[in-house]
Amino acid sequence: AQREQTRIALIMLDLDHFKAYNDYYGHPAGDLALQLIAGVLASHPRRDLDFAVRLGGEEFALVLRNPDSAYLTSTCESIRRKICEELAIEHLKNPAQVMTASLGGSFSNASDTTASLYQRADLALYRAKASGRNRVEID
Repeated sequence: AQREQTRIALIMLDLDHFKAYNDYYGHPAGDLALQLIAGVLASHPRRDLDFAVRLGGEEFALVLRNPDSAYLTSTCESIRRKICEELAIEHLKNPAQVMTASLGGSFSNASDTTASLYQRADLALYRAKASGRNRVEID
């Protein structure tokens, strides 16, 4: 992005109440849920050079190449809805009664380092969690 003078967006995704899910349903069920979530990310329409990764535990990240605000927001909302409404994995320890995800996103700027972009996206994710979970926050 710096070489081409474009921007990227970083999306952080965290599954809500996942520890409670693992404790209640067991680790094999948690592993299967993570695979299903990864499937949502893998099958989600992407532009060339967009990619998703698992950061560890129940946290994933997506990098979008040169998105506008509408694309970033619609991508986040689409993923959130697919997890909650289409997968609808039973999660009785979550107030929604199904698996949900919180997402935070941020755009890069010319002075960013990977750490500063990561920090802003992570703070947006924490705002989504603090605002009630199962939502999207964009920095």
